[in-house]
Amino acid sequence: MSKRNMKTKQRSRRVAFKPGWVQLPTPRNVLAEQSGATGINDLPVELLFLIVEELGNDRDAISSILRTGRDLSEVAAYHRYSNLVVGGVKAKRCFAMLASGSALSVLYCAMVNNLQVVGIDEEDPYTTIVAFVSVLKKLRNLESMSIELNSSYHETLVGYLGRRGVLRKKGSPFEAIQAMAMDKNPFSVLSLPSLHRLALGGRVTLLSIASWRNLRVLVLGSSLDYEDLSKLMDSAKTEQFGRSIAELELTLSMKVAVAYAVPLLVEVFPALEILALQQRSIGLKLPPKISSKGASKEAISAHIREQLKEWRMVIHKRDFVCAVFDASVILADLLVDFPASIGSVKDQQAFENAIVHQ
Repeated sequence: MSKRNMKTKQRSRRVAFKPGWVQLPTPRNVLAEQSGATGINDLPVELLFLIVEELGNDRDAISSILRTGRDLSEVAAYHRYSNLVVGGVKAKRCFAMLASGSALSVLYCAMVNNLQVVGIDEEDPYTTIVAFVSVLKKLRNLESMSIELNSSYHETLVGYLGRRGVLRKKGSPFEAIQAMAMDKNPFSVLSLPSLHRLALGGRVTLLSIASWRNLRVLVLGSSLDYEDLSKLMDSAKTEQFGRSIAELELTLSMKVAVAYAVPLLVEVFPALEILALQQRSIGLKLPPKISSKGASKEAISAHIREQLKEWRMVIHKRDFVCAVFDASVILADLLVDFPASIGSVKDQQAFENAIVHQ
């Protein structure tokens, strides 16, 4: 090829670069054809001509590099959206994008397996909540969801979700479960078929989800009293979602006696494998003749052992691991040899041995 022809060819390749994203130009028809075949219809101008300069008219090479770029983009998006943690202004922007209905938003919604909401935009909480509800209905592959909201936005969230038929609240947190569907129309109820883990913290009430029967892990961070426990167990029986729960983590009020709650929970949740209870004080109910102030350590210790023996019988019958976190100071002070955190006992046999040796 003569020098004159080479210069002419080089001039034909010189195109003014413009910033931003543009539609594929047509100096290389092959590139446009290959981009359509691989699902990529636009590229940065700089990247476009770099590919042309390096690969020329090699259709296979162009097709391969475009497919590779698409795959790398999907991998990066999956790592970002499969475990999605949002809060504040980021939550507002992210939910708005996912709820937009664009091709990318549909792709990203399908990627979300774990969603953690750790706060909302304080400047515009209503917009964030609206977008959040819209996004929830599109997360068909959602497996785990955790919600932690500041109590100041609790009523705003509850009110809007209630009007949209996603949440039911009648004054007590656990009446949200008793009637799951706000409407008899099944399409008006939020359905997340893949959801198996739900964690709710702060003052967020329970979501009315049509797929309660698929839940295997339920974590409730709000402090529950006897009334809350009663309604939770009644709802588990009525709605039958208790049959699928294998792991239950609850935070109990200091007024609740753990020895009273454990047997009842085990009865209501027959498939339970792990029960985790959190409480500042273990809340043991002492007989009238035994008070924490006037009774001897031996008397209180004997009473605690009796209640722990009841736990052992329950564990033996149900064959599951019982974990109690933040056990009371009473156990640590009076039963020096007994583990202060029963959650450190890994299996049933070790737990039973610990009881027997007291």
